[in-house]
Amino acid sequence: MLHLARPLLLATIGLVLANGCAQTVPVQPRAAYPSADRAPRELRVSLYIDQIVGSYRRNISRFSDEGGVGAVTADFALGPPLSETIRQSANRSFEYVSMTGSVACDEDTDFLLVVEFSRSPRIEINWRRAGGVGGRSTADLPMKVSSQACSGGAIEERAFVATGSSKLIKTSDRRPGQREFAPGIEAALADLSEQLGEVFLELPPAP
Repeated sequence: MLHLARPLLLATIGLVLANGCAQTVPVQPRAAYPSADRAPRELRVSLYIDQIVGSYRRNISRFSDEGGVGAVTADFALGPPLSETIRQSANRSFEYVSMTGSVACDEDTDFLLVVEFSRSPRIEINWRRAGGVGGRSTADLPMKVSSQACSGGAIEERAFVATGSSKLIKTSDRRPGQREFAPGIEAALADLSEQLGEVFLELPPAP
């Protein structure tokens, strides 16, 4: 009798855990594009986006603010929109941009720009059930831009943090997803685009 009861008990536990475990929702924020219509600098640059930035992905699990059984896991695919945001900002800022796959200048360029994280990004999500299901997100993206002449010389660096957040967005679904969690990250990408535009006015330094 004990041998029969054990599989039944394990199956029941498994069912409870399946119902209470985190539900994964994919979140794919959109890239940001420069808003300022500035004249590009007459410079030819190679742009290297660090591989950690280009492939960055985060899974964040959180129970609702009221607690209880069950959680939401937001799967943020951030690498592609990060890379596109950086690329678009560079294209708007310089006369010619060559995307390079290594930390080295491509032919016919005068400067190398490297964009990377200065430390790990901070991404958070919140959601609730009370008063209707809703969700929001916040992000801090600590970035570093380095510049060096292709002929050699000193390396110039600028560091900054792009930030963004969203208000609680309500949904008719049982749990929030793309619509609720993407806006806060997209706000951080928009801030990244604007701050990169300012950095690219200073780096590379004027000859």
